[in-house]
Amino acid sequence: MTSRGYLALLFVLFSGCKRTSPPQGPATLGILSGLEGTTEPCGCTTDPLGGLDRVAKAVTDHALTKPFALAVNGTTFFERMEPKADEVEVQESKAHAIARIFAKLLPVFIVPGSEDLMRHATAFQHLRTDFKLATIKTIPSGSTVDHADSTLFRIGNVMVGIVGGSAQFGVDPAALVLHARSARVNGADVVVALVPIAFDAAKALAEKLIAIDVVVAEGSDVERTPVVIGNAVVVEALNRGQHLGLLTFEKRDGQPWIFSDRGETKRHQLASRINALERSIANLEAGPAREKRESMLAELKKDLDAPATAQSTQSVITWQTQPIRKTIEREAWATKILAEYNRSLCTLAVEATDGRQCTPAPNAASAYVGTDACKACHAQAYALYQKTAHARAWKTMEDAGKQCDSGCIGCHSVGFEKAGGYCRIRDAVKWTNVGCENCHGPGSGHIANIGNRNAWGEFFRADPSADTCVGCHNHEHSDRFDFGTYLPKILGPGHEMK
Repeated sequence: MTSRGYLALLFVLFSGCKRTSPPQGPATLGILSGLEGTTEPCGCTTDPLGGLDRVAKAVTDHALTKPFALAVNGTTFFERMEPKADEVEVQESKAHAIARIFAKLLPVFIVPGSEDLMRHATAFQHLRTDFKLATIKTIPSGSTVDHADSTLFRIGNVMVGIVGGSAQFGVDPAALVLHARSARVNGADVVVALVPIAFDAAKALAEKLIAIDVVVAEGSDVERTPVVIGNAVVVEALNRGQHLGLLTFEKRDGQPWIFSDRGETKRHQLASRINALERSIANLEAGPAREKRESMLAELKKDLDAPATAQSTQSVITWQTQPIRKTIEREAWATKILAEYNRSLCTLAVEATDGRQCTPAPNAASAYVGTDACKACHAQAYALYQKTAHARAWKTMEDAGKQCDSGCIGCHSVGFEKAGGYCRIRDAVKWTNVGCENCHGPGSGHIANIGNRNAWGEFFRADPSADTCVGCHNHEHSDRFDFGTYLPKILGPGHEMK
């Protein structure tokens, strides 16, 4: 057993628990894929998934109740986009907070993705050194050595070999097989390949692999059903910390490994359909349509409660994903780390954006003026607006401590980083909340030429369409958004449908 190989025992020691023997049961390898620098979810959906402090709690709970270890795959510490020059320090500060959390969770292996190894290579090297993270070795450009690495450790009664490919040079199947064979020679019962590539690419890779039992793709925003290719199963969990993948190994001496989902795929599909039906029913009035859906819901729940398939007599690999829901308790020490990062964010972000030169409006008719400039002529509409959720949008960010997060500000204020708007976070006070111009566009031309539509500016919209809303009210930020349902919530005296 390596120093990182048995997280269950380590967590017992850290927690001060008096357990005299390690937990028993099948071995489980937790997989966190494609974190992409996400510390916590947006929070605007009905059931926001994710949050590193909740991930930490889920990992801790698993480690205290079963033989367990954690591995991390894909772009992890940095966002999958090139930061503006003045946002680099903010991104590196967040990566530092993520590394602090992993330093306590002790993943047995981290296979970083392309953003970690290429765009932020120097910062990543500092993180892996400063926090002693067990990561795949980074390979100098032009090196002739193979672009893979491996580790071997024990979880309960199962010796697990992990092989990982470098996103920096492309995943080399020959190198993975070489390391997999070495792991087998050194006693691995099962070999898992962590590859920081998309699911379809991982399936193509699996066709070229031998001596590998599981291929774990990087993770995306669409959950995939496991696919068996040759002797390996290819799996993937949702990215951004929304799910914790759980690979379970039930070893039976002398028996080969097989993959079985034990009806998990069917149950997951049923659960998704049940969730969708429940949401649909909640929005329906009593009547035949609702009754029909309630009948369908009862049948689906009956199928979901059906007994699981019989246990296999072979060595079995299973895969399931655990949603990181807001019902999961937060791990206090991880919440503290995130809170420290959030507190530092305003200082970093404000100072970083102070030197920005904001993009001017393309013409005098296309500048943002702010919501207060509209209320003199649209008093009834403004009074109605004050009662809507749009008028409290900035407070929701302040309550979550995200008022300096540039990824959130654009949908909670007017004109952020838009031509003719504002770009320095210090200036946000004038532009807070979702205002008239978020929907209608920059209003300087309208104010200057109230009676002349031709002078209102090319970006001004008297009658916004659904397309205007979905930039912010998308699936990630507003999963129940429906234009026809939501529009009446902001209409009324002085703000009627045209």
